[in-house]
Amino acid sequence: MGGGSYTTDMPGSEFWTAFAAIAAGAAAIVTAATMVFIARQTAATKRSAEASEKTAKAAIDGLVLARKEQSRAQFLAIEAVKTRIDAKMPQILVTSENLRWPPFVAQSFGDAQPWTSSEPFRMPRDKDERLLVRVDISIENDGPKTVNVSFTPLLTISGLQTSARLEVGQALSGTFDAEWSVQQWVDAWNEREATRGGGPVHLFQVTYVDPGDTGAVDHYDVFVQGTILRPVPNEDGAWSLIDFPRVPIGDVGNIAASSQPYTRKYWLSRIREVELPEIPLDL
Repeated sequence: MGGGSYTTDMPGSEFWTAFAAIAAGAAAIVTAATMVFIARQTAATKRSAEASEKTAKAAIDGLVLARKEQSRAQFLAIEAVKTRIDAKMPQILVTSENLRWPPFVAQSFGDAQPWTSSEPFRMPRDKDERLLVRVDISIENDGPKTVNVSFTPLLTISGLQTSARLEVGQALSGTFDAEWSVQQWVDAWNEREATRGGGPVHLFQVTYVDPGDTGAVDHYDVFVQGTILRPVPNEDGAWSLIDFPRVPIGDVGNIAASSQPYTRKYWLSRIREVELPEIPLDL
């Protein structure tokens, strides 16, 4: 080894291999240092992002809570209005007590007459003949105030009436007619047979309207469902009356009246036609 000169005992190929290893090691050191720096920067950025995320989540949670509180306040306000309305509404009882049998034949002029013939109806000859079942209805005002109620369709009390006035504790009885053509009664049988029950419904409705602007309207419904005709076995197009009231429960050829639970519609302003909104309680 001379002054100012540098030699190596390593053969050429080994030198370059060692140099490459040293260079790779240095690069690794630089890369590691860089990664440490980046990791530190990333950690700082992550902490900042996490803080921002927490802040955003807190803001969203606050907004959700505010909306729930607003919804709850609206719900309670509406319920308070409903409670005030409910307190002044009357208790009306509407019941359907009886179906009169046999059915009646509607007349072009004069009162309907009971069907007394034992002959079957022939289709299509008799399809437009009109038959009706007379249903007894009872309406009672259970208080706490006098009410005016209306009827749809007309109720026969002492003659046909569209409305009546009931004092507290007063009751009245009347009848309404569930009327269809022979064709419609036949169709009702066919629909009930296809669905094993159900079928079209005759509706009688009693309505009470609270006179206040902010108030409610109550509907009391009576459903008459079924049919009064059944096919005559082995006679095409022939239909006879069902054996009412001795029809087995659930038989397709049957008819019954039933009083439904009343429905109440609330008005914030009936004059302005603004209904009281329904807002669910958001828990």
